[in-house]
Amino acid sequence: MKAFAHSKTDSVKEPFHTHCDKTLFYFDNIIQTYEIEDIFHRLITDIDVDNSVDNEKLLKIMREFVFFHDIGKLTPEFQAKLDGEKNKTTHSDKSFFVLVYAVLKLKKTDTVNNKEFMILFLLLYSVYKHHGRLNDILNDIQNFSCRADVKVLIDILQQLNEIPDNNILEAVSAGGFWKKWNDRGMRELVRKLSKESMSFFILVKMFHSCLISSDYFATMEFKTGQKFNHDILRNEIKEEVFNNFHKVDEFEINQKKEINFNVNISKDRNSLRNVNIEDIKWSDNQKRKEALNKIRSILNVVTENNLENILDEQSDIRTFFLNIPTGGGKTNISLRLALKIMEKREIKKLFYVFPFINLIEQSYEVLGKFIGLRNMARLDSRFIDSSDNEDNYEDDTSVFANYVDNLFFNKPVLFLSHVKFFDLFFRNDKNSNYNFYQIANSVVIIDEIQAYKDTVWTEVAYMFDVIGRFLNTHFIVMSATLPRLDILTNSTFHQIIPEDTSSKVFKHEVFNRTRITPDKKLKINESNDKNRFDKLVNRIKKLNKENKILIVLNTVKDSFDIYIKIQKEKTISEEFEVYLLNSTIIEARKKDILIACKDANRKIVLVSTQSVEAGVDIDFDVGFRAYAPFDSIVQVAGRINRNSGKECCEMFVFEDDASEKVYGKDLKSRETNKEAFFSKKTIDENSELQEFYKRVINGIDQKNKMSFVDSSQTNISDIRNLFLKQVDRNVHLIDGDTISIYIPYNEKGETLWIEYMSLFDGEKSLENAIRIKEFKKKLIPYSINVFNCYTKHGKLRKIIDEEIRHGFYYCENWHQFYSIEKGLDQEGFKKTVGEREAIFV
Repeated sequence: MKAFAHSKTDSVKEPFHTHCDKTLFYFDNIIQTYEIEDIFHRLITDIDVDNSVDNEKLLKIMREFVFFHDIGKLTPEFQAKLDGEKNKTTHSDKSFFVLVYAVLKLKKTDTVNNKEFMILFLLLYSVYKHHGRLNDILNDIQNFSCRADVKVLIDILQQLNEIPDNNILEAVSAGGFWKKWNDRGMRELVRKLSKESMSFFILVKMFHSCLISSDYFATMEFKTGQKFNHDILRNEIKEEVFNNFHKVDEFEINQKKEINFNVNISKDRNSLRNVNIEDIKWSDNQKRKEALNKIRSILNVVTENNLENILDEQSDIRTFFLNIPTGGGKTNISLRLALKIMEKREIKKLFYVFPFINLIEQSYEVLGKFIGLRNMARLDSRFIDSSDNEDNYEDDTSVFANYVDNLFFNKPVLFLSHVKFFDLFFRNDKNSNYNFYQIANSVVIIDEIQAYKDTVWTEVAYMFDVIGRFLNTHFIVMSATLPRLDILTNSTFHQIIPEDTSSKVFKHEVFNRTRITPDKKLKINESNDKNRFDKLVNRIKKLNKENKILIVLNTVKDSFDIYIKIQKEKTISEEFEVYLLNSTIIEARKKDILIACKDANRKIVLVSTQSVEAGVDIDFDVGFRAYAPFDSIVQVAGRINRNSGKECCEMFVFEDDASEKVYGKDLKSRETNKEAFFSKKTIDENSELQEFYKRVINGIDQKNKMSFVDSSQTNISDIRNLFLKQVDRNVHLIDGDTISIYIPYNEKGETLWIEYMSLFDGEKSLENAIRIKEFKKKLIPYSINVFNCYTKHGKLRKIIDEEIRHGFYYCENWHQFYSIEKGLDQEGFKKTVGEREAIFV
């Protein structure tokens, strides 16, 4: 029988052997491009404690798995399906059973031993799931018996000129053979194979990633005629970035010339090594800025020297902590360090990973002049390439090419969110697993890792350790408020700034920009108190000599209420421009507000929520912060006197009962002692933060050691046991059950919505699905997210579910509860969609 693998709409079909050859070609191409073969050897060697596994033999058989991954398509039913017959036949399960038969035959003939059989058998699960989600592997395998059809297996084997072995067929079709894969003994064996290192988990993820990506590339080439070429950090790109960073004196950006201070740092490297940070002084604000730049230069040199020494020593250390005060220039230092690693190692990709889109935007813009826009990509949901136009949008080839480049991270330098990056490890869906192989032999720079739930810090720390060790991935973890995550794994993550230097930097007067002052007099009471903000507003009235005032609340409702109250106070609103910035303010308005805040000549009061903490490049003269976990307080303090324009400014922290509702689930909230905090006149930021993180890390560590308690160790155990569905369900950086609300506040917004809805009237094709996905980005400027909160009538989504269309709740009567300046009016929203009590954060 002449067999085929795929068909096009014009009835052209791809010969089966062609797809097999193409898939293996792309698999080998991935292995070679990213140097994966050494990684497979490293992982198998770690699994093989007693040295009984022949690595080369296993790798050869794994290639055969890839070649025959679609062997189940050789059934008459599937071939008829390609000819247009409507049937429900599947192929990945049949491919799995045929290859299980093959591995059992290898075992029967002693071609593979028990351990080799075990490894190969579990890797075959990827063949079964190469079109679906990875579930709890052993549990899934035990249920396979009901799907094994001996007649189908015999038919496929005969097409391969294979004489069926009845004993093996009997084993494959016997329920007992499958059920034993999920008994206690088998789970214990898997745990022993994976050990503390999680090597089996990494091996499964890596093979699966390479297989499904190769299959996609081969299928794409047949369907579209487009070949996939890996865009990595080739030598000419590295040289270009190195030259731009170290040798180009100035850049022209937006018709303005910008000096590249890295050139002087490189020239003065030797002299900067010998400067004592404590000797740097200043006499006025201009000298203060010079002192700050001098310390930044020293930090560039110190970190680069330290890293170079470690790399020259061929150390096993792959994770580096970069703890630098706000304003210390960590973004610039991070690229300097990445370039040093590229110089010393064969690096394939550079990842920049951030918690917030505004940080992605800023870093993409700042680093673009060094890296070059053609060498980098933003993978966040809001980015629309300015080179795209309506003509490109209508061109299926262009739309598909852009989609594939984004789906497969196909640029040398990538900017993405924490969530998208860690999905590579913890999610079990196909899209999240495509690009796992790209982490191999790469540099990953992660900013503000403390921004997410402390309940997953342990899992994240383990990933740094095992990925660095087995995939030769170099992590640079940076922040002004950085917890010691390595303590949770008993690993060594290197502090790239020596402790004595770090202590001098954090204590230096140039970074003594802001004084954190607890103020019990400003306490805000329960939300039903109409006068709850009076004390805070009265204090602000007295600050007419200041130019910029920042107020940060814990909830959207509080920020809305105090904004309205301040607007009504003529003594403030006539003296200052008053703005509200929270999660319900549309994107265009946010950008206008930030531009206004950066204007030194404008007097501004900005009311905000914790969304202003990290990554918002603003500078205020005085701040007020509702009580929160201490690292959150420090992040807001980083927005006060950010550019060291004054000697020392003040941020007042006031009591707020809402803080426990907002942050209560995190250990960080429980480890912040409110009574002790408000008993102090001022806070020593650096020492207080260190003690705070010690308590948090110790609390996490103690919980991890407790038996019969759900903790990170439960998740770590699930990873080792290959319970991938459980990991997907339980390990999340954020709790993000939100609803997208579409606000058509102008004519363009209404037109875009009509265009979006019309796309769903088109044919159901891959091209149209991609067009819809890309078009969604155009709706984001008109969208806000609200939590799916509980109400008196059930959850919010349940109430408005019938009105949610293709991912959005369209607000036809938006003007009743929304305004560009005020954002979402919760009371108006209640009247529109039903009464409820909720906290929007």
